[in-house]
This record gives sequence, C-alpha cells and structure tokens, in this order.
Amino acid sequence: MINPSSNKYRRIRGGLDNAVKQAEDRGLHDMNIVDADAHYQPFLDLLVKYLAKFYGVKYEFPPDTEVDPRLLGGIADKYEMMRRFNLTPNGVDSMRDQYLAAPMLWKESGPLTRPETRNASNWSVQDAIDRYTKRMYDIGIKRSIIFPNSYMNLNLIPDPNLEVAMCNAWVDFMLENFLGKYQEILTIVPLPARSPDKAAELIDRVGSEKGIVGAYFSPISDKLFGHEDYDPIYEAMNRKEVPALIHGRAHFGIPPSSEFNKRLSQNFFAFPEWIIKQVVSIIVDGTVERFPRIKWIWAESGITWVPWVAHRLDSYYQMLEEDAPWVRKMPSEYLKDFYYTSQPLEEQYNASHELEYIFKYIDAENKLLYASDYPHWDFDVPASIYDLHFLSKRQKEKIMGENSANLFKIR
Repeated sequence: MINPSSNKYRRIRGGLDNAVKQAEDRGLHDMNIVDADAHYQPFLDLLVKYLAKFYGVKYEFPPDTEVDPRLLGGIADKYEMMRRFNLTPNGVDSMRDQYLAAPMLWKESGPLTRPETRNASNWSVQDAIDRYTKRMYDIGIKRSIIFPNSYMNLNLIPDPNLEVAMCNAWVDFMLENFLGKYQEILTIVPLPARSPDKAAELIDRVGSEKGIVGAYFSPISDKLFGHEDYDPIYEAMNRKEVPALIHGRAHFGIPPSSEFNKRLSQNFFAFPEWIIKQVVSIIVDGTVERFPRIKWIWAESGITWVPWVAHRLDSYYQMLEEDAPWVRKMPSEYLKDFYYTSQPLEEQYNASHELEYIFKYIDAENKLLYASDYPHWDFDVPASIYDLHFLSKRQKEKIMGENSANLFKIR
C-alpha cells in the first residue's frame, strides 16, 4: 500500500491541488474513505485478448485493414459499430469536450492505465496502480470501486452477443490484473441485461471473486427492471448475495434526453428520470418482494428526488392498491430500504436546511455512500461530505466509508 504521507505522492497532475489541500487540512488521510463510484475508460488494446475469448474469434492481427490491429484483434469488421457505441480507444466522442473540461485520469494514461504507446506489451500493472492510487490517496480515498465508463452504453449495441463478450472481458481483465492483488481497487460486474441467462451465468461465475462487490445495470433499457424476464439475473444475485447497482445515465438521442439540446437540461432531467422509472418498476411489480436478499443501490442521480417519489407513489398506491397486490408495505418504506450514492451532491446555496431534511429522510447516516464520480467534470471530492455542517463526525465517517465497507463487505 502506498504511504499517503510520502512526498513522492504529492502535487500530482490533473488539477487536484485544491483537493489535496482539503484532505490535508481536514485530516482526511486518517479516515477510511471508500469511493463507491469512480470511472475508468477501458481501452480495447488491453481488453482485446479477453474479448476475443468470449466473442469466438482468434486473437490475431487482421490483414489489409485501416484499423490498428492491436485495437481489435480478429474483430476489425465490428470497428464501425464499436466506434458508434463508444468502444474506441479514444473514448466517448459525444462526451469528449466534457472530459477535456475536467481533470482526467486517462488523459495522462488512464487510471488503470492507458499504455503510452497503445502497445499492451509495454503495459505495467505496477505503474498503473502507482498512477491511480497516488491520486486516490492524495485526496484521502483509500478504496475505489471502478466502473468501466464506456460500458454504460453497452446495452445500445445492436449485437447482444458482443455485449455479453464485453462484460465477460472486463471482468476477466480486472481479475487477472488487479482484483485480489491490490486492495485499493475493486470493481462491479457490468451485466448484459438483454441476455438474462448469460448475465446470470456471469454472476455465478465471478460473483464470489475477491474484489468484485456488486453487479451493475444501465437504467436505459427496453424493458423496465420489474419485468419477469430479468428473473434469472435476480435469482443469481439472490443466491450470491450480490448487491444490484443501477447507475444513472443520460445519452444524446435517447428519450427523454433527445428532447433537449443542452447538457444542462439533459443532465438535470435524464439521470434521475431513468432511475425513477426503474425504482417504480421494481417496487410496483414486486421485484423487491420476490428477491428480498438483493441490496439495491441507486447511483449518480442525486438524492433530492427520493422524497418526491416516496410521497407521490404512496399516494397513488393507496388509491390503486389493487394494481400491486404483491406490495407488502408502503412504497416509501422500500425507498428507505435502498442505498444511494452521494454524487452529484445537490447542495443549494443558502439552502443546507433542505439538504439536511433529505439526509434525515433517507437515513443518510446508514444508507448514503460517498461517491466521487471522478474524473467527470462534476465529480465530488471527499470534502463535499466532510464540510456539511449538520453532520456529526460519526455520521461523516459512516457516509464516507463505513456504509460502503459494510454493504460491499470490504475488509
């Protein structure tokens, strides 16, 4: 483990000097801070041999192609589709300006790392860990749960078999190189939800592996998550006691985002809108009752929507209770059983009393998980929680690390 007090790991590039100073001034290096949502842009030159294994092609350099063969191995014919769905080594085209406006991990070489030459043979695991963990420790974070960023769009790929292969490839890449070897790095399994049986197989295969702390769904789906077609996934999660994390998402061209032409409007609406649809579906359609051992986490959509949904859903449930005979308690009680991540922390200027009410409403002391969403432009440093005046020291400790450690069984 890297010593956070060592000057060797100070003044890193990436625009984090202020966050480093905050960590030092507040004594955050003495806290056990867990980041429940950090992002990594996976590059296909690192994933290709794992992808080829699951996609049924040989790991070879295809002749006579304009595509760099290191990037795609034997699947160069899929390049255009991959480019369109954000699987190229250069990242997410529609979000490139957003990344350039933020201190990016992958701008230097990626948090887990992008080889400087894009030659996988030059890639050093130790270098990757050093690069990533020194950023974590500088701002006070001891553990990070890593999400593969471009995988947020996998369910938009026309070929479900490629989606299955990509999910398996990510997990094997992480298992071979990081998980169980470096305690700072954890990950969550991306699920090919359009192929429920294959998703269940993936959970059964790796759900108990060290360093894997949960399974991830993109909320943008053809069928809402209360649909019985997803039952094989939930049965596997129930067996393995794998938490389900639904990560907020906005995407240009996908309703409701397609109706907005500005990121302000899109991010305001689309992230919680998709999450709310899935929350209502799993409650009203009885998923939470049928699979009671699953812990549900709602990520990157803020928390201010929770009281509104709880109050409105309770009201309509009392009027239309016959529509949901499998619901055993008021919908708001299910919402209070769920977990939530903190980013983006919706703290209004001069309105901290409103945020305090919401923290109490969701039992943030026990149900809220600190998340940075780094390296996105709107990421939250640990001080965003630490500086909330209405929280006691003990409450800060639980939100910033203990809740995630308990939920994800991080030891």
